[in-house]
Amino acid sequence: MELDERNNCTVPAFEGRATRNDKVLKMLHRPPARRRWAIASLSYLLVFIGCLAIGVRLFRDSDRYKRQDFNRYYADATTLQKGGNPWHLFEPPSKESLEERQEGYPPAFYLMFSLFTRLRPEPAHCIWEALQIIALVTALIIVLREVGLTANSNSTRFAFAFAFLFPPLHSALHWGQPTPLLLLLLVASWASARRGWDITAGALLAAATLLKIFPWVVGGYFLFRRRWTVLASGLIFAVTVSLCLLALYGIHRNLDFLRGTLVSTIWLDRPRNLSVIGNLHALVLARAVAGWSPNAYVLGVLIALLSFSIVAISGISAWRVPEKPVTSSGLCWSLWVISSILLSPVAWDHYLVLVIPMYIFLAAQMTTDESTINQTNSWSYMLGTVLVAGGLLGYILAPYSAAARQARGYLILVLTSYVGLGLLLRQRYPALENLSPETTGPATEPTPTS
Repeated sequence: MELDERNNCTVPAFEGRATRNDKVLKMLHRPPARRRWAIASLSYLLVFIGCLAIGVRLFRDSDRYKRQDFNRYYADATTLQKGGNPWHLFEPPSKESLEERQEGYPPAFYLMFSLFTRLRPEPAHCIWEALQIIALVTALIIVLREVGLTANSNSTRFAFAFAFLFPPLHSALHWGQPTPLLLLLLVASWASARRGWDITAGALLAAATLLKIFPWVVGGYFLFRRRWTVLASGLIFAVTVSLCLLALYGIHRNLDFLRGTLVSTIWLDRPRNLSVIGNLHALVLARAVAGWSPNAYVLGVLIALLSFSIVAISGISAWRVPEKPVTSSGLCWSLWVISSILLSPVAWDHYLVLVIPMYIFLAAQMTTDESTINQTNSWSYMLGTVLVAGGLLGYILAPYSAAARQARGYLILVLTSYVGLGLLLRQRYPALENLSPETTGPATEPTPTS
C-alpha cells in the first residue's frame, strides 16, 4: 500500500505506479511550451483572419439588399403580406423572363421573412445577414459541445476559423441565402435526438423542411435509426403548421406554390447545380441536342437507381453504425446531409455550408480515436481520407476556377466527399453486423474535455 497525500488515504501500490506511469506518458506526449504557444497563436490568428474575411464580405455586399436573392425574398413576402400571390407569377411569358425568375420559396419561409418586411430593405438586409452569422456560430457551438471540446481549446478556435473562411459560407452571405439558419436547425435536431429529446428533434427537422423542403431527406437518418418518436413528432409539427398556413394564405395560393415546385429546366441544367437529378437531366438534354431522341422513361430509371443507391448506402450506415462515440453518430448524420444535397432537384455551392460539421467530426475522431493509428494501412481508410481531403480542397479552389465550375466540378466534389465518407465509415466499423441494436439508442450527454 502507498499513501496518497492529496486525498489523505492509502491506495494499492500497483494503482499508484499506474497513476505515475500515466502522468509520465502524458508529459512525454505533451508538446513543448514553445510549440503550444505557436499553435495557440496560430489558432488566434486564423480566427482573426476569418472574422476579418466575414467583415470584408459584409462590407462588399452592403448593397445586396436591392439585388438577388434578398430583394426577391423581400418583394415576395411583401406581396404575400398585402394579400397578393407571389407564386401566381411563377410562369412568365418568355424564356428570358424565366431566366430572371426562380422557383418560389415555401409559404413558411415567407411567413418567417415577413418580420423583416416591417423594416426598410437596407436595415432588414443587415439584420438578415447578422442572423445567418449568429445561426452559424450557434450551430458550431452545439457541434463542438457535443464532441466535448471546450471553449478555450485550440481545436475550437481552428473549427471557427475553418468555418469563417469556408468559401461556401461567403457564397451564402453574398446571395443572402438562409443556409446557415438551416444548418442550425438540422444540427439542433441531431443533437436533441442524441440527448433523447425526440419531440424537439422532430419539430426542428420539420421546421427546416418547411423553410426549404429538401432537408426532409435527412429524416432518413432517423428512419434507419428507428427513432419513430422523432419522425412522428416531425410529421405532426409539419402537418399542423401546413394547416395553419392553409388557413392563413388560403387554398389557392398554397396550390399555386405546389404547382410552382416544378423546377424550370434552366435551373436543372445549370453546370453549377450539385444535384444528381439536375445533372442527369442535363446529360439527357445534351444527348437530345446531339441528335439522340430523349426518353423520359430512361431518365426516370437512371434517377431512381442512383437515388436508391444513395439512400441504401446512407441507410445501411445509419442502421448499423453505433450511436457512440459521438463522432460516429455525427458522421452518419453528415452522410445523410450530403444525401439531401445530392437528391435535391437543384442545389448550389452555398448548400455546402451544411457539410461544415462533417469536417469537425472527422478532425475530432482522428485526434481522439487511437484506433485510427492502426487503420493507416487499410486501403479503404487511405482512399477515403484522400477523397474527403480532395473534396475539401476542391471546395476551396473551385470558386477561383470558372472552368471547373462549368465542367460540373461541384457535383464531382460532392460525390467525392460522399464516397470518401462512406469508405471511412466502412473502415471504422468493418464488422457492422456484430453490433447490437441497443448501441443505436439515444446517447448520454458527453463529458467535455480540454
